Amino acid sequence: MFKICVWYALKKEHILHKTISRYSETFNTDAFPAHITVQHSLNHQEAHDIWSNKPEVYNFYPYGDLVQTATRLGPDTFYSIEQPLKVLDIEENYHISLAYRMNKKFQAFELAVIGLIDPILKEDLEICVAECAGSIREWKILYK
Repeated sequence: MFKICVWYALKKEHILHKTISRYSETFNTDAFPAHITVQHSLNHQEAHDIWSNKPEVYNFYPYGDLVQTATRLGPDTFYSIEQPLKVLDIEENYHISLAYRMNKKFQAFELAVIGLIDPILKEDLEICVAECAGSIREWKILYK
């Protein structure tokens, strides 16, 4: 799906892991590790090079409304509910995904279930490399 990725992974005790699991149960979708994507669709060497250079870690602040994205993956469509994130003093845009689903768009009443999130602090994050080639339930962190 997204090959090899570099993530800002939220540490395992962060509340957003439970939040994503709860949304997974509510929507009957696959759960996944809470993360902010640095870069996706890489090969192993590209991901390792980015990881080994240790991208700067930031504090991330939620802003604006939730966004639903749709990404075509061959004959399928990958839907994501995302909370946009800003980093102070830089222009780059980020997001954290809160739910994923294949081939079925999230409806307005489902989006209404998603609550506000708190800022994500840099001490709650670690840079990692994840394998995201298969289905969502198969995604895993390879190394930190």
